[in-house]
Amino acid sequence: MQVDSDESAQDTVLYLTLIGSCNLLGVDPLRYFNEILPRIHHDMTREECEALLPYRGVRSFEN
Repeated sequence: MQVDSDESAQDTVLYLTLIGSCNLLGVDPLRYFNEILPRIHHDMTREECEALLPYRGVRSFEN
């Protein structure tokens, strides 16, 4: 995998970390992203962002 900038490298690390967390928790990553992406908005609080992390919604995202 090749990234062309620091920003794209940071984005890649973020997504790979979320996918890895999903896998460790037995959560289907595709289902997880399909559920959370529509909920994300620009002016979210830290608490709102944390509520979307895979370990917060394990029961609703389990395989």
